[in-house]
Order: sequence, then structure tokens, then C-alpha cells
Amino acid sequence: MRGARGTGKEQVTGILTALQGLLSTPGIAVLLGLLLGVGLLAPLFWTSRLLTSKNADLATPVVMGVVFGGMIVSLGVMWGYRLITPHGFVWFGPSVVAGFVVALGALTVVMAMRLLKSDDQSADAASNDETRR
Repeated sequence: MRGARGTGKEQVTGILTALQGLLSTPGIAVLLGLLLGVGLLAPLFWTSRLLTSKNADLATPVVMGVVFGGMIVSLGVMWGYRLITPHGFVWFGPSVVAGFVVALGALTVVMAMRLLKSDDQSADAASNDETRR
């Protein structure tokens, strides 16, 4: 006699069916896609301290590695999402792209502000050196 819970295979099938139903919900798919899209560029916010004109030779491979690694991870996640629930992927895929673009825009603004700030400081230092002579 089996327990009231059923066999292990039935439990796994029930869990996968519930997960598929949850991931097919448009709101959940969009939210998860936006989070993944923003999460792709989150490491660039952390490594943005390296992105200065003085460290450009070091920062370029780091940024390339972070972006390439993020793309590989997102490819795997998107492939898995498509495998689990093709109906939810219609919402998930475009929202990943939208989250990435929004995060890229925010990163661009942050980096432009830092670059302009560092250029202003270096210009002030150069003008101070000229007035001392």
C-alpha cells in the first residue's frame, strides 16, 4: 500500500506542472525577465571603479569578460525557460532584452558622469600646475 502522497514520480510531475503554470503567467515571466536583464549588467556596476581613463587597458578585458559571461549565463537561462514553458517565453524573452537595455542606459549615465567628473578634476590639476610656474 502506498502512502497518501503518491509516488516520487507523481510528485515530480506535479511540481513541474505547477512550475510550468507559474512561469507561464505573463506577470511572473516579465518580472523574471527584467530581473535577469538587469542582473546581466550588475557586475559592470561593481567593476565600474576600474573604468577610468588611467585603467583603460585593464578595464577593457574585464568588461568584455563580464559581458561575455553574462551572455553565456543568459543563454542558458533562456534556453531552460524555453524548454520548461514555451508559452511563458513569449513574455520572458523580450523582457530580458528590455531589462538589459534599461540597465545599459543607467550604466551609461553613471559612467559618463564619472568620466566627466574625472576629466574635470584632471583639468583643474593641470591648470593649477600652470599657475604655479
